[in-house]
Amino acid sequence: MKKNYCSFLLLFLTNIIMFGQSEDVWRNYTNMSEVRKVAAQGNLLWAATTGGLFGFSIPQQSFTQITQSEGLSNQILTSMALGDENSIWMGSSNGSINILDLDNFSIRRLLQIANSEKTNKSINDIYISGDTVFVSTAFGLSIFDKTDLSLDDTFLKFGSFPSESPVQSAFKHKLIYVVTSEGIAVQKLGATNLNAPESWNVYDYGNHVNANQVYKFGVYNDEVIAASSSGLLALRDTSWMPILYSNENILDFTYKSDSLFVLIPRQLKLFHNNQNSEIVRSSEFSFYNFTYKGDGSFYFSTNNGAGVFKNGELNFIFPNSPASNLFTGLSVDSKGNLWSASGKDGAGKGVYKFDGLNWFNYNRNTVSEITFNDFHKTFAGNDEQVFLCTWGRGFSIYQNDSFKIYNAETSPLVGIPSFEDFIVISGVCNDSKGNIWVLNYNSAEREVISVLTTDGNWHHYKMDDPFVSNFDLAEYFVIDQYDNKWFSIKGKGVYYFNENGTFESTTDDVTGRITSSSGLTSGDITALALDKRGELWIGKTPGINILSNPGSPTTSSKTDLPAFRNQLISDIAVDAINQKWIATKEGVFVTSPDGYFILEHFTSENSPLPNNDIKSIVSDDVNGIIYIGTDFGLTSIKTASISPSESLENMFVFPNPFVVGDGKGTILTIDGLVSNSELKLLSINGKLIKTISAGSAGSPGGNRAYWDGTDENGNFVTSGVYLIVAFDQEANNVGTVKVAVIHK
Repeated sequence: MKKNYCSFLLLFLTNIIMFGQSEDVWRNYTNMSEVRKVAAQGNLLWAATTGGLFGFSIPQQSFTQITQSEGLSNQILTSMALGDENSIWMGSSNGSINILDLDNFSIRRLLQIANSEKTNKSINDIYISGDTVFVSTAFGLSIFDKTDLSLDDTFLKFGSFPSESPVQSAFKHKLIYVVTSEGIAVQKLGATNLNAPESWNVYDYGNHVNANQVYKFGVYNDEVIAASSSGLLALRDTSWMPILYSNENILDFTYKSDSLFVLIPRQLKLFHNNQNSEIVRSSEFSFYNFTYKGDGSFYFSTNNGAGVFKNGELNFIFPNSPASNLFTGLSVDSKGNLWSASGKDGAGKGVYKFDGLNWFNYNRNTVSEITFNDFHKTFAGNDEQVFLCTWGRGFSIYQNDSFKIYNAETSPLVGIPSFEDFIVISGVCNDSKGNIWVLNYNSAEREVISVLTTDGNWHHYKMDDPFVSNFDLAEYFVIDQYDNKWFSIKGKGVYYFNENGTFESTTDDVTGRITSSSGLTSGDITALALDKRGELWIGKTPGINILSNPGSPTTSSKTDLPAFRNQLISDIAVDAINQKWIATKEGVFVTSPDGYFILEHFTSENSPLPNNDIKSIVSDDVNGIIYIGTDFGLTSIKTASISPSESLENMFVFPNPFVVGDGKGTILTIDGLVSNSELKLLSINGKLIKTISAGSAGSPGGNRAYWDGTDENGNFVTSGVYLIVAFDQEANNVGTVKVAVIHK
């Protein structure tokens, strides 16, 4: 009976791996356009990418995506092989091997290579022959038993080649053939102790291999041949010589019946009856390898997804996803859309927006107004505005699905001293009146701060006392509730500025600086954030300081958090209940509102984070989602930290009925609360059972509170109907809901 893998794919998507607290649900989001290997299996196409694995159902034209949040140990996949009709083997950049069981969509992890002491552990290729799995790595060739998944052996030296030479691929046809960085190694006939270097015949590039690179082996006319940079090679006497397609860069090939299919970087060819013909060509994208299904369909791994050639048409497919895997300068707009920048210095891919379901990529290929892809920061503004900052071309305002560009041609902003048209904007914020303030990273005119007022006029400000020169670099920017503009100067601490509402006059301007001599433990600032109480949190390398009252900078206390004195801080997010999410080079720390208690420490070892070097972090307070940006993808975590409702009209509870005393530890969630709610749990006849106060363990102070089913003495309540009454601190807002309790 044929298995319905499409149904299994749908089922698998609903089973998301959960880490940490039961309320926390993780998801990873990655770009999956860089495909390293493809495999066809029935009506499914599988693609191993630098952002994880995706499967494509050909009949249903639908995708499934598998990343670390679905159970992979590492989502930067470098190789893939079909174990049989029921399994997929995947190798990754950190040496881990993941085996996806298609019967139940469980994932098994083989970590022997990843946990080894080798420096570079990347898995370059996986080749399966019978019950033997040949794993080519950056330091040698490892052999696994497919049946019990044990690591049988690892070969580190082949003949006279240097020990631990990287192995690109391996193949078995009577003998074992290995491609290394030095050339080709072939098992000697009758050799059994393959750990002995003398058990291998070696053929070095240039002398005995007539090519400078070999990619893979295969069989053609019952002879082992090799795809190489100089055509298809075969062993002739003591050297590997071209036999077909001399001087062509052959990346891959396969042989079916009497047809030889040969892949070069942008072209697939057919050799049949001594005649050469072209099957398909791509003028824009490069092919890496391919698979032939046998029905005239070809599938390619490319830098633009999986290429599908069928019925004379070439199409490229990959799931809807962000344009790259670098996430920096995260922000969440007033509609709950996530925005992210993509990089600088030529690495940028524009900006991406995520609405919770779909990704939208804005770059010079998709938006006519955008002529430059290096965006490094984004900021959410007022009136559904989003500010998008480039590395060298000013900034854009996105509003109502349109972009307005402010650069050297369309604004009076002045760029860096050596090239004044190169304008780097490192921060954009609204003040309380809706004016747009801009932080200029390195203005040749020393105009570190500029404002675009609501009437469309520009004003620019230099810092003379304390002095900011045209060599200083302005990096991080926030505006507090007093309209003080806070920004950092690289290596010199935190500055503040307030024009006091008079844009033309400078006589009433307030300026100042906070340095290590005035309370900061370091002048190397890496993050600024304002919390729900108006305190200014200052991230540094290393440490965190808290300015308790930004309205009075000179007299405000400056707290140093002991827990972070050795941590390199990269960003700080404040969630809906004023908890802090601290991005560091050692993962993400979650702290109490005052920062003195660490509630969680998430790393790539105990969560789906792709790595521990966190670049950016932001809180979506409306939906209770924390977004965490890295160089290798985005991670989100759904939390209970949700902004409180404006009223108690929509208060509800779940699950209802609520089962207690069954040993499962189920918790009742009370949703739809206002800020600082207090709850009274009453029996149906009005007897007080329990009180849950705002800020307690049962009511964190946001949109939700929790009840474990016990009374004030810690005993489970009896079966019956109970009332939950919620009210704000002034008792002006009251809500009531019923819950049925079943005590087992």
